[in-house]
Amino acid sequence: MALIRSLLAPLRWISRFPLFQFAAIVAIIFWLQAAGSNSAGGEIFSALDWLVDLSVREASAIFEVKSFTPS
Repeated sequence: MALIRSLLAPLRWISRFPLFQFAAIVAIIFWLQAAGSNSAGGEIFSALDWLVDLSVREASAIFEVKSFTPS
């Protein structure tokens, strides 16, 4: 057991690094986006897309957002 823990220690250290976690999430999102729309991955991506759209619309209803550049 101690041998396995010592072999997995570098992987545990890397997995706690925030940049690695961010890269893993981006990779998962790209993988879900590439999935077919009728597959399980496509359905998960559609649900996440809907959730992001809903949260952005709700936040924009509460907060006024102005652009940095004039139109």
